[in-house]
Amino acid sequence: MKKKRVSTAMIVTVIIAVLAVLALSVTLVIHFLSPSDHPEDPQRYVGHSLTSADSDLPLMQSDIDTIFYTIAQDGQVSFYEYTGEELQPVEPTGSVKVAPQCSGIQIPATLYYIQRGDEITGYGLYHPEATGSAVTLYTYFFFNMRTLPPGYPDEDNTQFLLLMDSDADDLYNPDKTYDESFFIQPFEADIEKRTDFDRNQFVSQVNRMPGTDGRYWSDFAVFTEDTLACAEDGRALFFSGRKYTDRSERAVDIYRRNGSSGAVLTTKYTGVDYLYAYQDTSGIHYMRRSESGFDLYCDDTIVRSFEGDYSTRYLRSGNYLLDRDTACVYDLLTGRETAFEGADLSEAVLFAVSPSGGRCIVGTMRESDPSQQSLLFGDLESADYTVRSEGLMFSASNAALCFIDENTYFHNTASSGGDATYSGRIFSFDTMSQSAETEETA
Repeated sequence: MKKKRVSTAMIVTVIIAVLAVLALSVTLVIHFLSPSDHPEDPQRYVGHSLTSADSDLPLMQSDIDTIFYTIAQDGQVSFYEYTGEELQPVEPTGSVKVAPQCSGIQIPATLYYIQRGDEITGYGLYHPEATGSAVTLYTYFFFNMRTLPPGYPDEDNTQFLLLMDSDADDLYNPDKTYDESFFIQPFEADIEKRTDFDRNQFVSQVNRMPGTDGRYWSDFAVFTEDTLACAEDGRALFFSGRKYTDRSERAVDIYRRNGSSGAVLTTKYTGVDYLYAYQDTSGIHYMRRSESGFDLYCDDTIVRSFEGDYSTRYLRSGNYLLDRDTACVYDLLTGRETAFEGADLSEAVLFAVSPSGGRCIVGTMRESDPSQQSLLFGDLESADYTVRSEGLMFSASNAALCFIDENTYFHNTASSGGDATYSGRIFSFDTMSQSAETEETA
């Protein structure tokens, strides 16, 4: 009997052990298949989005903060609008055909636009590979039609602004550089007058030289969002390589737009780098390379020197610069520094600052495993921050983030299902920063 009882105990022990292993296995299976790893889990980051919209193409913020758009290789444009509650598709207000003249050649395109009050935002594409409609010399142009920035002269030929980017690699890049520019009259019945070359030049074309390919130099007058935004009197800064015959160097100077048909006067700021220029009451801010990194200038004075390579160590959002190595954010206009002590931002791929300059978001992505990501929500006044880390928080193929207002922000994620590739999502900064695990508070 004793032996039998021992055998029974052993059997029971084995059964208990087997059940324990099975329970552990089930637990592991449940863990790996758990909703916390599934796109529909409300506890996951994407489950906290205020609203979302699925698309085959990445959604991008337009010149109107609450309007988003997608653009296909064939030039088709779709619009989405954030109502404060939902991000939903909306029909274009209209479309208009244009044919601006570049290097003596008319570039045909159809612009699709949204109009809200006095504001307009529109997009189009000249891309013969997808449309089959080709002209000589040119193979690509992105078109952006927008409302004139504040303070620009309101004349008969200055209804709206048309900007063109000839770099096909920039199609889904939110920080485009524009190498052709016109005033545009989209409601003019005569297509020839909508971007009349003689009357509607945004910058005088005097002394513009052709290159060996027959096209005029694309760096004759290059505008960025920063140079357009800082010129409330309409006298925008821009970059030009017109004085440099060696095109391999891509050297540029800062010029000032002094009227669409008047003389264009150069400033004394030559040999500038990184296409950064911004003017405020203290002067013109820009950068030049140095032996150990680069220097930030205000007019003729060096106000700060930075160590390391700009393109690999730093990320810029408007007038704010993030040093990935030190996790420090610099205000390029005021000199304010914010150090997020203890944060590892060495693999940061996105950086955005809120409209007031009080908040920022930094996204990191492991080079060894792009699915492993994190978002830092930082206060640029107090240097307090929280970090949320998990898999697939934002789109690895379109890692861009933008603020809609001080509290709401937008970015693309992988699609939550179906045939779409992307889900454009809107989040609350307050909600996400408060619910994230605090890793360090300075």
